[in-house]
Amino acid sequence: MSGKIIPKSGKTRAKGRSSHRLLAAAIGACVLGLTAAQAHAGLTTDNILVNNFGDTSGTPNIQEYTPAGTLVQTYTGTGYDWEGATVTPSGLLVTTRRHIAAQPTSANGINVFDNTGTQVATFGTPEISSTKYPGDISVFADNTLAVSDQNNGTHVIRKYSLAGVHLGDITLPVVGGVNDTTFGSTISPTNTLWMSDPGDGKLYEVNESGTLLSNLSLPFLPLDMIVAPDSTLWVTENHSSTIHHLQPLTSTTFNALTSITAGFEALGIAMDSGGDILVTGPSATTVERYSTTTGFVNSFSISSPDSPIFLNVVPVPEPGAMALMLLAVPALLRRRRA
Repeated sequence: MSGKIIPKSGKTRAKGRSSHRLLAAAIGACVLGLTAAQAHAGLTTDNILVNNFGDTSGTPNIQEYTPAGTLVQTYTGTGYDWEGATVTPSGLLVTTRRHIAAQPTSANGINVFDNTGTQVATFGTPEISSTKYPGDISVFADNTLAVSDQNNGTHVIRKYSLAGVHLGDITLPVVGGVNDTTFGSTISPTNTLWMSDPGDGKLYEVNESGTLLSNLSLPFLPLDMIVAPDSTLWVTENHSSTIHHLQPLTSTTFNALTSITAGFEALGIAMDSGGDILVTGPSATTVERYSTTTGFVNSFSISSPDSPIFLNVVPVPEPGAMALMLLAVPALLRRRRA
């Protein structure tokens, strides 16, 4: 991706009453038994979310496509330089935004959207230095957000609730000082978080409490990754079209299996419910689909691509997580009225 992200000072914590009512209403709609397809066109299972960073236009967005490549919705909202496009178990879309020097009022933070494309909440992340910026975002099964603190020289993952409450940090081992950084992330089928460190050629796996489970040293610089149902990893490489297939053996060892060569420098990677891999990159104008066994399947064009970096696929809804969020809605409303 582009290396010209320029950090700057300034913080906001926009948590107004109206935005929290919208957030509670959005969560409520998701847990009352309506699927996204029944309620609206957006955030339908297996739809593809393309995160346009906004490097050229200065106006980032997330575009949602059907598996066949039809654009169904575009999400726009607060701030600049968005990274990540993750759907929570409660059915909301989240992304991070960055503080940039060209916009003095901008600030690091997180935006939250419902499946109509409405931004229902936005809040600041003051724990991330105003001279640095948030990177990729993933979400645990209990809707806790895990945000890469993309601050060279640190190995920190910040945790937040959907209401913008800082829930603590996960600190990864320090390896090489200034090269240490967190970047791409994903949640595994067993609800562990994988995070890349492209500065040191590392992949880390942690649980939500911060226990280090895996610490893999790779012969390349990893960017983004997915964990397949068989617990193997598919990993994109910095400034490369190669997508590596790795099989973790122990907490520190792995086997290199096969690889896929994309038609461009690959960064964002996702997997649909059928096991196909989807990939794009900052210079790409398409999303490519690959079978893990037979290779290239097809591709579709991105509408007005603007540094498409991360990808995600709308997951199958998690009924248990939705029920938990339904219980949380009244408490959220009471807290905001207090």
